[in-house]
Amino acid sequence: MRVTTLARTGRPRTNRTGTDRTGTDRAGTNRAGISRPWTSRRLLAGSVAGAALAATLLSVPTSDAARADGSGRPASTIALPSASQFPEGIAVGDDRLYISSAATGAIAAADPHATQARPFIPAGQDGMTSSIGLNVRGDRLYAAGGPSGSVFVFSTVTGRLVRRFDTGSGGFLNDLAFDRSGNVYITDSTRPVLWRIAAAEVRPGTPAPAEPWLDLTGTAITYQNGFNLNGIELSADGRYLLAVQSNTGILFRISVSTRQVTPVDLGGQSLAGDGMVLRGHTLWAVTNPVVTKVALNDQFSRGTVVSRTGDPTYATPTTIEITEDRLFVVNSQFAQQGGTPTLPFTVSRVAIP
Repeated sequence: MRVTTLARTGRPRTNRTGTDRTGTDRAGTNRAGISRPWTSRRLLAGSVAGAALAATLLSVPTSDAARADGSGRPASTIALPSASQFPEGIAVGDDRLYISSAATGAIAAADPHATQARPFIPAGQDGMTSSIGLNVRGDRLYAAGGPSGSVFVFSTVTGRLVRRFDTGSGGFLNDLAFDRSGNVYITDSTRPVLWRIAAAEVRPGTPAPAEPWLDLTGTAITYQNGFNLNGIELSADGRYLLAVQSNTGILFRISVSTRQVTPVDLGGQSLAGDGMVLRGHTLWAVTNPVVTKVALNDQFSRGTVVSRTGDPTYATPTTIEITEDRLFVVNSQFAQQGGTPTLPFTVSRVAIP
């Protein structure tokens, strides 16, 4: 999901489009959340997950040495507020992490070095009863609303809604990526459409429709039962979007200028991914229960799976973010829906594989 570099005071920060910006951390508003039942999303297609899982588990490190980074720091976690049930997405801006809740729509905020997140946007605010993928540009926080078919844009300063964009019923809006002009692209996991919201439209106003930017019917992406397009990233040169189809394990390259869709050749390796981070030509993707690292060529047309790395703190991981030297992994515990999840829900803070 995201090319992001955080820094402490005095160093430049980089947003997910790769451009420098500055800002100061602001305290989030302490607001109460409201929980409600939520219907489970399908995580991965069984036809892909079964074969991939056996190979994946062979490479999961379990020792503290494998979990520590160069400074010897072991993995740790950030505890989430009570309203952040079954967390899903994560984004970063102005030295602050934002974490979404698929079950309630609540969004929590945390300093990357903290051990406890705080409420930022309450459950159900402005009709957002589920929040999935997140992304930040400037002082705007974008949230894909999953089954609502809406994208919600909030102010990171006040937490108030700036504008809502709608795509109609029947979809599942999942992840978001910005191009260099600030236009945002949104994956839909159940309808074969890649949506777009123009940067100029993100201003205070009444709800507006999102643009069906690319009809995927007849392209190399064939929608099937289950969850289809999921995580999405923009290449550093701004030429390509990379999107993963969870239920087939295929990574696709989409040209921003021509809209041509091409499968990325991974040498027969599956990438049944969820959230992703792209930095240069290195891609990290959550492929539950591990994070898979892929080295891509200059044209993003071929790639090699370098590693599949797990951690004892992971609990059905969904999405990731990267700071200068740490990987943040959202522990959704989706496998415990209908059961007894371990409280509090958490975000793991581990070494970058």
